[in-house]
Amino acid sequence: MSKAKEFGSAARGISTKAELKQRLAARSKPKVELHYTMEGTEARTVNRQLNRASERRIKHLRERLGYASNRIKRDHLKSRLKGKSRTDFDRSR
Repeated sequence: MSKAKEFGSAARGISTKAELKQRLAARSKPKVELHYTMEGTEARTVNRQLNRASERRIKHLRERLGYASNRIKRDHLKSRLKGKSRTDFDRSR
């Protein structure tokens, strides 16, 4: 299954830190209750599917943002070291 089909139209957009924070904040939080109310099997199935889709998107966002962060750090380091060997060689003469 392709990423576009898996995430719908969201896969075509840009992965942003704001979307990641929004999805993390929107995660369902367990409630402490004194009683248990049944919602039915259909409601539980739908909620489970929605939670799985959201968790997959969170995983995707973390991977993409981590990759982008590592790429920026690597490129920054390479730009700092660009020309260093030539400079060191010229100094040693």
